[in-house]
Amino acid sequence: GNTLCLKAQLPGGLLVLGDLHAAQGDGEILGLGAECAGEVTLRIHKDERYRSDRPLVCKRETFVCIACRRAYSAARDLAVDDAKKVLARITGCTEQEAYLYVTTVADLRNGGVWMMDARDRAQHERVPLTVGVEVSFPASP
Repeated sequence: GNTLCLKAQLPGGLLVLGDLHAAQGDGEILGLGAECAGEVTLRIHKDERYRSDRPLVCKRETFVCIACRRAYSAARDLAVDDAKKVLARITGCTEQEAYLYVTTVADLRNGGVWMMDARDRAQHERVPLTVGVEVSFPASP
């Protein structure tokens, strides 16, 4: 029931799906996931409302801006910046007001993305981190 928003990188961009998991922990500790067969139903359309440079997940009453960088603070700051811009766009408030709301009310969703190269796994500072900022839609006055 969630909507994943992805920015097309090129006109007529393609979408590829795969690698379904029955269960998966944060970061796949040993690089393994419980792979499974699955069925996916997609509806693809262009939506100008959210316009985020990075992946964004729309839920029933929240949205999650996702960023990935090697430094936690850089990933967090990108996700917060995206959330601020999206919230300002969909509510009509200023970006400054949206920033105050996001940094006060939003929740961080932390996870890890492991590089598959053995040299990178051995150097923890080179492991990119994924951070999501989940924002509840503010109540209407």
